[in-house]
Amino acid sequence: MLPHWLNVMTDELNVCIRPNSLVIRRFKGVAGKTRCIDQQKIMMKKAVDHRDVEVAYLAKVLHTTLSQARWHAKTARVVLANSFVRYAVLPWNPVIKTDEEKQGYLQHLFVSLYGDVVKSWNKTISPSGFGQPAVASAIPTPLIQKIDEIFASLAIQLLSIQPYLMSVMNDAIAVIKSQQLQSLCWLTVISDGRLCLGLMSEGQWLWLKNVQQESDVIGQIELLIQRERLINSIFDKAVQQRYEQVMLLHWPDISVSSAIKIGNYRIIRLPSSKLFAKEQPDTQVARLIAS
Repeated sequence: MLPHWLNVMTDELNVCIRPNSLVIRRFKGVAGKTRCIDQQKIMMKKAVDHRDVEVAYLAKVLHTTLSQARWHAKTARVVLANSFVRYAVLPWNPVIKTDEEKQGYLQHLFVSLYGDVVKSWNKTISPSGFGQPAVASAIPTPLIQKIDEIFASLAIQLLSIQPYLMSVMNDAIAVIKSQQLQSLCWLTVISDGRLCLGLMSEGQWLWLKNVQQESDVIGQIELLIQRERLINSIFDKAVQQRYEQVMLLHWPDISVSSAIKIGNYRIIRLPSSKLFAKEQPDTQVARLIAS
């Protein structure tokens, strides 16, 4: 029988898969008190997406990298960039009773938003309270299958595959609680060429968009909000009822010292480092070329 202190020891990888790179970090310690002991950023030869040929290339890079002894941890968690994921707000529907009915409702919603291409994707719903809308995500099934296969072949227990937006949402909720912000908050995530823009009220999601980032992303944000107010009366009413509007912003590619002005919103910057660790060693960067 193992000593008690060994049962609570953590040895875990955090792997962030982005279109152009992998960011891998390894954490060790006891539960709740881990530290990053190693990390590496691997720049990929070409940008990847959800297409089968790109998934195969990504899988090869990921397997080659994780086969190194330095990454032989016990467990792992994977975060997928927003470019690999599609999101939707699933309205509450009291008529739906069974899991089968919920999955059918979810399938209809995603196909109506993104077309038949997402029919076979893996779809999940984030936990929500009774009578409340929920955020749903869709990830290409072949991508999930490949990731599962890689970690299984390396005898690393895969604990979760999480969309990038969900990681940021955890930080956003923590800020809302710690600063006792008003009930209506915007959440804006700009990363890897994607813009995720959402509106939360009383802890519930009213609206969410995940679109390709444009060159003038500030103007794009303001235009998306203006358009939605014109076509969505419930959305417009919710916005009109609040005097001050707070926008929680996660934009890791912009310097913390950069002044950012978006409309008349009060901007609160969300830290990028909390996605993985409180303590990190200097990042090592390697370029991996796969045939």
